[in-house]
Amino acid sequence: MNKISKIGIVAGIAFVVAMSGMILSGSFNSGNIAGKDEEKSPIPEATAQAVCLSDADAMAKASPAIRENLKRPEKLPDNYAFVCAQAGPYDATLLYWNQTIASDTSLQRQDMIEHGAISVSVALEDRTVDPAYDVRNKTAEILAIYKELKPEHNPQLVMIGGNIAVVREQCDSCGVQVATFEDGKQIRNTYPLPTFIQFFDGDYVYVIEGNLPSSELIPMAQSMK
Repeated sequence: MNKISKIGIVAGIAFVVAMSGMILSGSFNSGNIAGKDEEKSPIPEATAQAVCLSDADAMAKASPAIRENLKRPEKLPDNYAFVCAQAGPYDATLLYWNQTIASDTSLQRQDMIEHGAISVSVALEDRTVDPAYDVRNKTAEILAIYKELKPEHNPQLVMIGGNIAVVREQCDSCGVQVATFEDGKQIRNTYPLPTFIQFFDGDYVYVIEGNLPSSELIPMAQSMK
């Protein structure tokens, strides 16, 4: 096992949930383009201070609604184990990896995923923010995301714990970034996308991401209890 130290984490669960359609389709606009090598780059030094906590310390920050109802996978890919977590009152992110980390490590979630970690994020839907939550058709929302995906995403609909889930397969060049300049000129750049699974479970929405095939992540998701 390699020991990774002094790299950073930002859980970003609210962003992940709010932007799920864009993340799934893998396309967005930007005013600037950064090239991306085909080979994975070395894990970078931390640029943000956000501590990746032990399970107990992270859950101490969560509300009882998260702490008492959070579902965790019982089946993991070979050599994977829980490494750390982050949580707020109404969201949490659990990270699983086939590498060990220092106990005082600051980690950047997306960098971990790029280098093989699996992220399991959950958010509790807030009725005070979304008064129409009780009448939302969650199945229709999952189907709408599925319809937005392209053939190269190899989209799937599967059942997880009795709930319909949308799956986008990992792809080396399916992400598209577009830079538009003042003269109207555009530059397009592609980048890898991880496997992505999203489903609702009652008042909770789960997002699972990892650079492993869906054949490994779907059984993991289906084992969550």
